[in-house]
Formats: sequence, C-alpha cells, structure tokens
Amino acid sequence: MNQSFTALGVSQGRLAFKNPVLLASGCASFGEPFEDFFDIASVGALITKAITREPREGNASPRICETPCGMLNSIGLQNPGMEAFAQEILPQLRERGVTTIVNVAGGSEEDYEAVLTRLKDEPGISAFEVNLSCPNVEDGLIFGTSAVAFGRICERLRRVTELPLIPKLSPDAGNLVPYAKIAWGAGMDGVTVANTWSAMAIDWRSGKSKLAKPTGGLSGPALKPLTLARVAATADAVPELPILASGGAVTATDVIEFIRAGALAVELGTILFHDPTRPKKILEELPALLSEVGGESMQELRNTLSA
Repeated sequence: MNQSFTALGVSQGRLAFKNPVLLASGCASFGEPFEDFFDIASVGALITKAITREPREGNASPRICETPCGMLNSIGLQNPGMEAFAQEILPQLRERGVTTIVNVAGGSEEDYEAVLTRLKDEPGISAFEVNLSCPNVEDGLIFGTSAVAFGRICERLRRVTELPLIPKLSPDAGNLVPYAKIAWGAGMDGVTVANTWSAMAIDWRSGKSKLAKPTGGLSGPALKPLTLARVAATADAVPELPILASGGAVTATDVIEFIRAGALAVELGTILFHDPTRPKKILEELPALLSEVGGESMQELRNTLSA
C-alpha cells in the first residue's frame, strides 16, 4: 500500500481505522447509493442507518429540507429491522470488505439490548454506535439528556457484548463532558460528538413547519464551530476516551481541524447529499495536507490544539 495512505491510519483503545474518514449514520444508508462514486471499502468505516428491533417506516413526508449552511431531517429512523439487516444487508457489506459500524436505536433499554443480542455474534461488525440521542422520534432523547438514564443503559449494554460500544451524544444535553465521563466509567469504547441539533424551519407564507413534524435534526457545515468546541472540551476532560466527531465536516482541512481538536476520526454526513464523491476527494487530499503541516502520520496530529 502507498506509504502516504498508510500514514492516514488512526487508533486509540480498541478502535482502529485505516483512515479517519467515516460515513455518518443515515447519510450513506448501507453504502449502496455511492457504489458508482467511490469504493465504500476505502473509507475508515461505514456507520449504518439506525437498526431497530422491528422494521420502521419512519416519519411522514416532507421530512428533509435545506437550511442556510445545513439541512433539517426528520426521517424517523426508517430501517428494515435487525432481522433483515442481519440476513440480507450485512452479508453484502462483508462481501465488499466494508468496515462496518452498526448504529443501534430503540425506544427502551430492552429494545437496544435485543438488537445487540441479535447482532453481536454476526461476523463483519467492527463496533456498535449506540444512538441514544435521536431528536426525530418520540422519546428519542430520553437517554441522551438524562445522565442517570444514560449511565444505566451504558452499563446494561456493556454486559451484552464484548464488541466496542460508542454512544452517540446529544447536543441537547448541553455540556457533553459529564456524559463522556459516564461513558468512560461504564466501559464504553468511545463517544460520537454529536448527534443533530433540534431545530425548526418555517414556511413564511403558510406559517407551517417545512417538515411534517414541527422540528427536525439540524446538520451541515453550520455546526462545525459548535462541534469543534465540544470535541475539544471532551478530549480535554477525558483524554483516554476516543471521539468520533460528527457535525459540520465538509473538507479535508475540516478533518484535520477535528483531529487537532482531539477527535480520533471524523464522520461525513450532509456533504454526501451535495457531493457524493467527497470522501474520495478528501482521502486523496489528506496526504498532501499532512505533509504540508510537517506530519508523518495522522495519528501524531491528534490533540495538537494550541492556545
């Protein structure tokens, strides 16, 4: 393998990726929309759509709308359910050599436990991203905005599987540092900072929400400064805990900024809708940018934020 690309590898604790470019949950489906644009197996990992115990149809339409420098979504965790995922989708990802992180969602502790129990022994799963913070479904924030509930479910799920677990934190919780500390204490292998932000868009003519629901989850480049600050604060408070940065990354320089702030890897999301070739472009650009800042590896840039 070309030395410039091996230099992109990152690792911390039990998490290791061949490069720091990940595809965010819900934005790349199961990889199939991008087959004509780049090799899905080339990225550090694909994080799947949220998988629930039973199939979900999701929320009513309209459930996506553009905003200045971003996008609102109210998909509502539409997915085929854990059984169809295990039998029909995961085998295809294995065959294509995709590093797969499964995003898991539910409405109760029992739901999460059921999905992990069903999938934990399936080959081809590198880790689970535990979606405890979806703002687009009823009760979607009950675990992400209650420290007690968050800690309880982390401890419960840790007993279910030995695979790496990565809770996805909610910006609606305010200060994410206490949640990161709870995650580390409960034996979690990392955290995703962070999920989408609860937000609203209104049609000024009708006075109605532009979504079928009053609010949705805000993502896109508008979130980058907010996410950078939260990644840096989390990395400073719990340096032992790997962080997946999610929110606002668009370019290769964005990826480097997040890594300097303390992230292990960076999830690309909304940009995939605008430019489905962007992961490939970023991977091509990163070696030159790494050389420009005098770095020999992406790993050595982590936590190099200076005052």
